[in-house]
Amino acid sequence: VLWFLCSATIILLPAATAALYYTTREMIVGDEPYSLSIFFRAIKMHILRAWLWMLPGFILTILFLANILFFAVEDINITLIVKTGNAVMLFVWLWFQTFYLALLMEQKEAKFQLALRNGLVIFIKKPGYHVVATLFTWLFMIASILLMMPWVIISISFLAYVQTYM
Repeated sequence: VLWFLCSATIILLPAATAALYYTTREMIVGDEPYSLSIFFRAIKMHILRAWLWMLPGFILTILFLANILFFAVEDINITLIVKTGNAVMLFVWLWFQTFYLALLMEQKEAKFQLALRNGLVIFIKKPGYHVVATLFTWLFMIASILLMMPWVIISISFLAYVQTYM
């Protein structure tokens, strides 16, 4: 809930996501009990690093999608190759994002290149684990989005009903 509220501002979205990872890690391996101060302290600690994590991912995703949409207007063989290449690169980029933030948050010296390299090492040494984790992550995200939409519609409809007939 706290992550959702902080993410609604868009400016705090990357920092709130990093704070969520940090707070989860502290709850698992840390010595101090959970409190809201851990989450807010993590937002302050990781706001710059979180934006440096999110901007390249966001920009690359937008570029790949823009290229796919740009070349979607023609049916020439070369555009099919370009669209396929961009779709594959987008898939690979999103696939490597599975462990990227978690690895970045776990490092003592947070370096983006090291986190990407470690993600590649996980992919090479344990490809099955990487595939299962990625598929589970995407299935969970898609299911959450699909299940949230009826809840929002039903909630708004119920509120409209109550407000109309009260």
